[in-house]
Amino acid sequence: MSTLTTEGDLLLMAEPLQVVTGEVGLPTPLLEALYQLAPCDLISFNRMDSVARAHAWQQEYDGVRTTLFPAQADAEDDPFWQHYWRSPCSLCDRTGDLASVTLTGDVESDREYHASPMYVEYLAQFPVEHEMMMVLPDGGPGRTLRLLFSRGRGSGFTERDRFYLQLLRPHIARAFARGQAAQHTTPGLTRRQVDILGHVRLGRTNHQIGRRLGISEGTVRTHLRDIFERLDVSSRTAAVLRAEEVLGAPPVAVADLIR
Repeated sequence: MSTLTTEGDLLLMAEPLQVVTGEVGLPTPLLEALYQLAPCDLISFNRMDSVARAHAWQQEYDGVRTTLFPAQADAEDDPFWQHYWRSPCSLCDRTGDLASVTLTGDVESDREYHASPMYVEYLAQFPVEHEMMMVLPDGGPGRTLRLLFSRGRGSGFTERDRFYLQLLRPHIARAFARGQAAQHTTPGLTRRQVDILGHVRLGRTNHQIGRRLGISEGTVRTHLRDIFERLDVSSRTAAVLRAEEVLGAPPVAVADLIR
C-alpha cells in the first residue's frame, strides 16, 4: 500500500467527516464516502442494547439512498436475538473489546459461518456473506453503536479495509457526537467556517489559514467576523471553545486529518 494511496483515500474522507446535519445517525455524505472507501452492498449504522434486546434505531445506505428505521423492541422469537449470544455479533459484549474492527472470518471459517444458526435462520435471507463491523461504546452495559459493511457476493473484506476503518474510527465517533449535539443546539456554521476554526484552534494566523485554504486573508477575516456573530463571542479563543461546546468535539482542520 503506497503512501500516496493512503493520503488520497483519507482526503476522500476529510470533508464528509466535517458535515454536521443534526439528523439521527451519520450524515449521508459520510456514508457515501465510506461506501467508496470500502465498496459493499449495504452499510448499516445502528444503536442497540443487547441487554434490553432492542434497537433504538437503524440507518441503512445502499449506495443510492439513506433509510432510517425507527426505534423498536425486538420480538422474543426474533432469530437474531435467539442466536445473538452464540454468534460473532456478540463478541464485543462477551470480550469487552469495543476497539477492534472485526471481519466475518476472524472467529469462524466459511464452513462454520454457513452452518451457524445465525446464518441459516437469519443472515441467509438477505444474504450476508461477508461483514465488517466497527463498534463504539454508547454509555452503559450492552449499549453500543455499530457500523457494519455487508457484502452478499464476491470477495470478503481485506486487511486494507480493516486498516482504514480502524484509522477512521475516532473521527467517525466525533462526527456522530457532533451530529448528536446539533440535534439539541444548532451552531449555524458552514463546513468552511468549522474548518477555519480548526486552524484557529491550532494557533494559525489569518495569513497562514488563507494560504492553506487557498483564500485571501481578507476572506478569512470576513469568515471570522461571521463566526463571532453566530457564536456570540468576541475572541478567537472564545470562538473555539464555544464551537467545541456546540459541536460536541473540537473543530478539526480538514487538511490535518492526514497528518
